[in-house]
Amino acid sequence: MQITNVINAIDKNSEQTPDRIAYDYLGETHTYHELKCYSDALASKMVLRQLLLVNKILEF
Repeated sequence: MQITNVINAIDKNSEQTPDRIAYDYLGETHTYHELKCYSDALASKMVLRQLLLVNKILEF
């Protein structure tokens, strides 16, 4: 299976097998559900930062 879109792959695995281990970092395992939550939170922060930056530019 070739993955062409990582975000879609995370979303799909999170829906189909949310409790499956997605990765192991130094002995601490994380599921696809956790990975999706982390990914969504990071994306939200990035969007918010971009909006704040655009607002600062427009105020200038």
